[in-house]
Amino acid sequence: MAHMAKLVNATAEFAPALQRALAHTRATQLPALIELRYDGNLITPNATLDSIRQSAEAARQAFIGKRPAGRGRGGKCAQQAKTRARSGGRMHRCSLLPYSAF
Repeated sequence: MAHMAKLVNATAEFAPALQRALAHTRATQLPALIELRYDGNLITPNATLDSIRQSAEAARQAFIGKRPAGRGRGGKCAQQAKTRARSGGRMHRCSLLPYSAF
């Protein structure tokens, strides 16, 4: 049996490897293998995984810096929740958690 395998390291090498693989399968009725090697960091032609991570981290940091003090478990809202927890344990409108959860 004459199997065929080609290794492709660059985009320009793919078309010739595919042509050879198709010709081989037509001639021998046997499968052909094309191994594609690529940079795992490339997501799209215009972006890498590292650049997407950096953009997401920058956006997250910008968002964290702009959050109002009364949201989440920090700031005025959480302080009010802790204070009111001592007097009955009612639900607080900002967190929808029992005061005892704070």
